[in-house]
Amino acid sequence: MVWMREKNVTENAENMPMKFVKKASTYVSAHCCLAVTIVFTILLVAVAILPLSPININYEAKFNRNINKESVTFVFDTYDPKPSLGRQSAIGEGNTALIRVDPVNYSSSTLTIGIKAKNSNVRLISVNAVVHSDGRDWCTAASLPAEAFHIQSRNGTIFFRAESQALSHFNWQIRQKSALKVGIVAVLAMLYLLIISRMTVFSRVRRGYFAASSVVTAGILMFLFYLWFGRTGLAASKFPYRTIISGLLVVVVLLVVLNNRARNFSASKRNLTCIVDYIFAAVFTVGQFVVYLKYYSHSNDEMAHLSYVAYERVHNQLVPKFEDIRIYRDAVNPTGHISLNDSVQFNQLGHPPLYYLIMSHMPGITNTGAEVTYHLGVLRCESFALGFVGILLCFYLGYTRIARIPLLHLLYALMIVSPPNLIFVMSGLNNDTLAFTCVTILVFGCIRFIERRYTLCTFLLIAIGAASTLLTKLTAGMIVGCIALLIVGYGLLREHARKAILRKEFACSLPIYILPIAYYATLIMRYGTVQPSYQKLALGEYLSGPFYTPITKRLDMSLSQYLVYYWTNFVHSWCAIPYASDIQRPTLTAFGLDSIAVTCVLLLPLVIIVCAKARLSKYIALGVAGTWIVMLYQFWSALKGFYRNGYAGAFQSRYYLCAISIFAFAIIALILQYFAKPADNDLCRDDRGLTGLGNWLCSVFAIMLIIDGYISSFLYHAPELAVFAG
Repeated sequence: MVWMREKNVTENAENMPMKFVKKASTYVSAHCCLAVTIVFTILLVAVAILPLSPININYEAKFNRNINKESVTFVFDTYDPKPSLGRQSAIGEGNTALIRVDPVNYSSSTLTIGIKAKNSNVRLISVNAVVHSDGRDWCTAASLPAEAFHIQSRNGTIFFRAESQALSHFNWQIRQKSALKVGIVAVLAMLYLLIISRMTVFSRVRRGYFAASSVVTAGILMFLFYLWFGRTGLAASKFPYRTIISGLLVVVVLLVVLNNRARNFSASKRNLTCIVDYIFAAVFTVGQFVVYLKYYSHSNDEMAHLSYVAYERVHNQLVPKFEDIRIYRDAVNPTGHISLNDSVQFNQLGHPPLYYLIMSHMPGITNTGAEVTYHLGVLRCESFALGFVGILLCFYLGYTRIARIPLLHLLYALMIVSPPNLIFVMSGLNNDTLAFTCVTILVFGCIRFIERRYTLCTFLLIAIGAASTLLTKLTAGMIVGCIALLIVGYGLLREHARKAILRKEFACSLPIYILPIAYYATLIMRYGTVQPSYQKLALGEYLSGPFYTPITKRLDMSLSQYLVYYWTNFVHSWCAIPYASDIQRPTLTAFGLDSIAVTCVLLLPLVIIVCAKARLSKYIALGVAGTWIVMLYQFWSALKGFYRNGYAGAFQSRYYLCAISIFAFAIIALILQYFAKPADNDLCRDDRGLTGLGNWLCSVFAIMLIIDGYISSFLYHAPELAVFAG
């Protein structure tokens, strides 16, 4: 019995480690988050305690008086392979001598500072080890006081030799505050958040989606880290572009999370989430305008638009005498007063007059005879308001027509306002603002026509949109003409909607078309064309201006070379701000990370032309096709102009921003066609949600639109802009 008892005691003693391991394993399984937290806490403590190799260290020696440049030398241990590495000459500035320490000298056991001085009263105050990179000091890692040095003088040179014990402690402090620790802590923090979020909030998310989302999140965090700590920028007292960028990204990420969660909400809460999305987009739009208005609201053409407004203020002509419209001297450098008797050159615009007539009767501009007084800031605000109405109308169309999948509404709203040119152009005087609203009105009418709502309101919207666009800008007028003809023609031929044009409601809208018909008929009779040309009305100025290049100075390109040149610049102008020559983006490409999302808004709608399945998708495809027909016509005109006149421009894609709602609807239709759950492949059906892949793609797309739009095209380049320097 004694033997058996001793055997049991021995077995129990042997099994105790295994029992402890099992109990520990059971406890860890029950408290995973706590266990992970403890492990990462231990790792962080280890990083804090253990010394690491220092990087980017400068030594600053401060003296009690100013020193001569190149008169101070830092001498470390002799480095056997190359003794000269142990001797570093300092840069003197005021009473400070500075060196960037060679890494081979970080662990030196000796340090002697020699200074050539005629006055033997020069004394060392302190030596500081400073972490320095990107042109700025980040922190002081360690400091040696004057008491830590022995002083010797020999042959006109004063030597300050550091005590070995003090120097050893100094080197230890530098290693303790190594900048490498910041990177390690950042990586550990990211890993900790990744693991904890996987174990808690995102425990039910598929591994593939979670891994892909983690990569995107890590990319955003790395971008923010570089923005704050790796990019040389403005002082804290200047424009807070870092704060704005960070705030925008945080808000958009939170909105993406909210919209993903909202798919499980009730119908009323989903509606509220959609409204929040559009409110954010509206505030984002106004915020862009405020920044542009205060700091950067200008374009090369604004002086021509301002001159046209001043001309209409004085003459108030429905069909202007374009040969008499000039660019006036004050418009070049606006002071608030224009004299129509003081011109500098011919005004090349030749646009229809509706925008300029409206602006000439707005508050903020008055005249006494040929003398015009104006407030440019007020006029810019009023011009923006004309375009902002169109943006709000786009939001209304999205809210009322897109399925109640909140994430799609956020994506749609961001597609409307993210192209860099849109808000920038609207921030100055430009007829594109009114053209945007007019085209959106026509889109509204066409949507009602597609919905078979053949009411007076539908035909009035189409008529007002088409007529006002034709009286605002010819390019936009060509777009609405092509869209209306394709959509109405398709409806008449394929859906037997002939009765629609026989209704009295349609007949009541016909008088509205008389205005643009009369305007263009007058132009044809007066000038022989629908848009008076620069070369016809002012040939001498045209030949000496930027729109004509002498044959000896023209670019020499083959047809294929011009094809690549034109479409490269066409897409580039969609992704970048026009006229912003001080924003340098030499590495910008159409499909780079800083532009691909905005490029997709332009190019992705082309897919629907060949892939449309649902009825509404086919109509949207016609709208996209109509817009691209005009784009191809612009290419043909630019091609002829290049080989005839030598003009290498005419590739601005901003002319088609007025059709951005069509592009956005096309992309939403494609998403619903390929990534919606069954029975959700129609644009305006009640939703049953998107697939997991669809939700992930839309989330990333929404975040990238903010980055590729306002951030990468403007905010990120704030340090390069002179307007933010003061």
